[in-house]
Amino acid sequence: MFCHKIPANTDCLASVSLRPTLILIAESCAIARTVLQSLTPVANNQRGRAMTPQFEIIPLDQITDSPVAAPPADNDFIERLAESIQYLGFIEPLVVRVVPGGYEMIAGHARSVALRRLGHATAPAVVMNLNDSNAWAAVAASSFVRQQRASDFDLWRQLSKLEASGAFKTNRELASALGRSPSELGKLRAFAKLPKPAFDILDAQPGLIDMATMDQLVSTGLINQSDLVMNAITQLAIGRIKRPGDMLAWITKRCTPK
Repeated sequence: MFCHKIPANTDCLASVSLRPTLILIAESCAIARTVLQSLTPVANNQRGRAMTPQFEIIPLDQITDSPVAAPPADNDFIERLAESIQYLGFIEPLVVRVVPGGYEMIAGHARSVALRRLGHATAPAVVMNLNDSNAWAAVAASSFVRQQRASDFDLWRQLSKLEASGAFKTNRELASALGRSPSELGKLRAFAKLPKPAFDILDAQPGLIDMATMDQLVSTGLINQSDLVMNAITQLAIGRIKRPGDMLAWITKRCTPK
């Protein structure tokens, strides 16, 4: 699967400082396995390629991001990944699909950014021929491992993109692709009920509020107090309210739910 094997007993191989690098490699391999298992080539054969996956070296400047891509990895993760690549080499290929004028990323955005920072112009990639529906389903599948680091707000952003794409026929299919239960998707959708100015704050601090807090805001009716909700989120963002649970208490003291 293009992954270098890592011995089960990493103590014989790695110092404490190397273990984060091994974790990055393991996560990268897990992403690739998930993506490649989900990909179903379509009938059309673009650029004369066979419909089976092709391994190629492709220019990084010809790769565009998927319209349903998960939020980008943070800078700290990119820096650690770049150090990993510089120390051990590029172990896991990107996964892309053919689109007019180049390629669209399926999995490997963080690796492509790290490669650019290291001065690379090309990268090894698994090249697929996929229609929009299959490609976007594969992008969702590639997020399995990264979602362990993503905030609930970021997951809602991705969920909204995937729903708008029409790539999934049912809520259960969408939940399966995202590695979440249908009920968890319902809680994530509660973010859509926030006052629009709150999105600016959460874009800057996406981990500020979790889906459990959003679920409580909706179930108690407090979400309807939009001015107080917006004020509470502002207070939470600047540290005057310490925790999301304290935000709920702050709103409750100042209103009667509608």
